[in-house]
Amino acid sequence: NFIGSLIWENRSVANDSQNLFSTTHEYILIYAKNKELVQFKGEEKDLSSYTNPDNDPNGDWTADNPTAASGNENSRFTIRNPLTGEEYFPPKGRFWAFSKKRVEEWYNSGKIVFPKEIGKRFLLKKYKGTKELKSLYPEGLPFKHPKPTDLLVKLFEQISEDGDIILDPFAGSASTAHAVFKLNHKENTSRKFICIQNDEALALNPETISLGFTNLSEVAHDRIERAGKLFSSENVGFNYLKLTFEQE
Repeated sequence: NFIGSLIWENRSVANDSQNLFSTTHEYILIYAKNKELVQFKGEEKDLSSYTNPDNDPNGDWTADNPTAASGNENSRFTIRNPLTGEEYFPPKGRFWAFSKKRVEEWYNSGKIVFPKEIGKRFLLKKYKGTKELKSLYPEGLPFKHPKPTDLLVKLFEQISEDGDIILDPFAGSASTAHAVFKLNHKENTSRKFICIQNDEALALNPETISLGFTNLSEVAHDRIERAGKLFSSENVGFNYLKLTFEQE
């Protein structure tokens, strides 16, 4: 039974600050076996905890250091401000903490913000979801734009109880499973999850190749193992089933 649909603005574009319009978002669909039993608990909104001064649809962010202590000459390149023409170069002994091809991509997504005045440095944003995922995959992120598990934890806190089963039929990278582990650890509860994901091919990049992933279900399987161990002092076990379809 369908209850409602929430819209989550999960990415920004370069002109968000000008017209306050985001062209990229995702839907959160709410269903229930018995919708008469579903009731959001609600909570008092605490505005003091918000750290999003520019209304970034990606959510809370903090300024990140764009340089790293180690790297090679490929990590020392010129970044040109498309608004002023000013050029930036990493300080002596430092390297950019990202590749050259990321600059345009992150500028278009709003992760890099260039100033409109000469003499000011550009801003590199670090989002909560990405920071969390890096703790699971320090060797490199296998996919882009992860959903922040705090968003899912907030939803599950509102509409589920201890012992409930949370079903995600479009599991993606298994953010739901990660969030359930996190919520159980936070509240000392025993919610369960069922995640379903087909073998959708991944866009190959150095990170996915080095990690050995070829499709999204492999990522989901691996993330469930990593997240489970992160929030449990014991070995986390789960059933991994493959489905096949036959035409009659």
